Amino acid sequence: MANGMVFGHLLEELTDGVTVFREGVGKPMPLSSTNIDIEITSGLAVVVTTRKFSNAEDVPIEAILTMPVGFNAVVTGLSAMIEGRKLQAVAKPKEAARDDYEAAIDEGKMAVLHEEALRGIHVLSVGQLAPGKEVEVELRMVVPLAMSESGPFLRLPMTAGQLYGSSPLRPADDLITDAHIRHEATLTIRIDAGIAQLMGRGPVTNEGFVDITLDRAIEIVVEGGRFGTLMGVSAEGYGVRIDLRPQQTAEHNLKLAILVDRSGSTSSKVGSGTETVLSAMRNGLADALADVHDDDHVALWQFSDDCQRLGTGRGAEILQIVKKLNQPGGGTRLATAIRKVALSGITDILVLTDGQTWDTLSVLAAELDVRISAVLVGKASLDASIGHLCALTGGELFYAPDAEVGPSVRFALNSKRSSIFLREIEFTDGRPNRVKRSFGGVEIVASWSDAMEVTAGTDVGRFGAWLCLGQMEALEAEALALKEGLCTQATSLVLVDDAGETSMGLSETRKVPLMREATSASIMPMARMPSSEAPRALFMMSMNTSRRSESMRTEAAALSRQRESRARMLRSFLDVDSEAVQTANAIDIEKLRAVAEGIDWDTQINHFLSGDLSGLLSEEANTLDALAEHASIAPILARTSLPPKLLLLAWLAKQFVAHSRAAQRFAAKVLGQVSDRDVSQEILRQIPN
Repeated sequence: MANGMVFGHLLEELTDGVTVFREGVGKPMPLSSTNIDIEITSGLAVVVTTRKFSNAEDVPIEAILTMPVGFNAVVTGLSAMIEGRKLQAVAKPKEAARDDYEAAIDEGKMAVLHEEALRGIHVLSVGQLAPGKEVEVELRMVVPLAMSESGPFLRLPMTAGQLYGSSPLRPADDLITDAHIRHEATLTIRIDAGIAQLMGRGPVTNEGFVDITLDRAIEIVVEGGRFGTLMGVSAEGYGVRIDLRPQQTAEHNLKLAILVDRSGSTSSKVGSGTETVLSAMRNGLADALADVHDDDHVALWQFSDDCQRLGTGRGAEILQIVKKLNQPGGGTRLATAIRKVALSGITDILVLTDGQTWDTLSVLAAELDVRISAVLVGKASLDASIGHLCALTGGELFYAPDAEVGPSVRFALNSKRSSIFLREIEFTDGRPNRVKRSFGGVEIVASWSDAMEVTAGTDVGRFGAWLCLGQMEALEAEALALKEGLCTQATSLVLVDDAGETSMGLSETRKVPLMREATSASIMPMARMPSSEAPRALFMMSMNTSRRSESMRTEAAALSRQRESRARMLRSFLDVDSEAVQTANAIDIEKLRAVAEGIDWDTQINHFLSGDLSGLLSEEANTLDALAEHASIAPILARTSLPPKLLLLAWLAKQFVAHSRAAQRFAAKVLGQVSDRDVSQEILRQIPN
């Protein structure tokens, strides 16, 4: 199989739910509008995003949005406005939150779930949204700003590039993009000091609105901005003080390896000129390394599918080695590269990358005695995997605003000059009293007072609690996250509309794709306007009629090709006919698995429940007929009051499609009606492995 291709099509084209079609008819995008409000105070940003989900279909739907949120971002709250009623989500252990969400859907109740799939990648699910209904979901998030040469820097990722390797996420939760989707947005920015510069677009007036297209990260530099002190309140009512300040310049000599990503994705453009990610990294390295000391010892490595050491130098010698960097090409085998560099005896590594890889990096933290930091470059760069590794090994993550890589490398090198990573925590009577962390060249200290406040917990207070989690035992960290209402790897936010009307039928999945990453030509000039004249909608899918029709025709053709390819694959793989399958040896469990995994569960479950099996390919339908007529299977089916094919479909879903929540909901709905609850296992016993 070619990289990124399945049956001759791009892998992303085959992702369930990118654009939903039934018999060539496109389904409406459930995300109808969004509003993003950013308030920056003393180097800390509170980001409030309000998304409106609408169901213009005749069946209940589940809208799923998987999105990068930034590795150093923490979700501090979730609420929903439903028919004038505001519901507040609660934090629960991840499995318990998922159980509440699924139980609500099973009962026909609308529910909202926000999960951290990976640190830096979150999944928002709006389930059992009834026909003709809409809901506004508000998400609160706190993000510390990083250092940049021009001032405090905020980066909010909005999309991701083509990621190398196999995704660790289940298909329903996977991160997907679509070239035919256009999300236009209106952004609000408020700052306490300085001028907010939206990278690639220009200055933003305080409390003004900015029209943008979300095909790249939102990058904001606050020129003349400042780091300082904020006051907040914890969930228990204690006062919380957060102090942010730039890291002090250290004097230790450098002894490290710099590992540069030269994979194919680094050929993409960055900034408004002709620079590529790799050329920006090369120029930025040359700029930053011009300031190294004579006693600094730096080794330069490059990697793509393999990893090579380009040379080792002291002081200005390293500048000559930078010129040896090759052109972009190949994949992003980052884990292999880091392991090779570490095994050479290096204990301090700085990685320059666009982060576009699913390489499993966290295991390296346990394997290797090494401190890893990274500079992330590119408008669609992803910090999830590399950020996790940096945190686990005591390193830091830095972002390069646009093509300005040199200053970010300087901040990273200054951090490397520190003898130890800045991380410590103190407790009083079992609760955090003081914690110190460092992110992106900024030192952050949170401290708790003994005095109780009369107000409820605040975003600043919750952020202080989040700073503690990585330095606490797992059970203690989970308890603190639950108390403060945080979304983490161990906890999720969930709300259920118990007072609303219930809806009949099962939720059909509608995956909301992100926009494809921008090219330099697609960067749009910024439009500024006073708040009184600005529209309140943001993140709106705003295709005009002709563009939407063209997109639907393109997707319909792609779907037709996909279904024909799958039909040819099934014909050659299964070779099923009704007579041949009458003998027990003719039933091959792997062939049944192939059929089950190919069925369009996301859009067909309500049709199946009503007895309409027209959504099956002929090969799938033939396999179902043959299995229903099999001598050892037919007697089992006859003992139930359910239609045999419906029961078999439910069995296929339960047995082979555990990764599809739609399939599992369908299976639970059908098999829950069977008096003999072991019928599924009884069918399985009749099929030889």
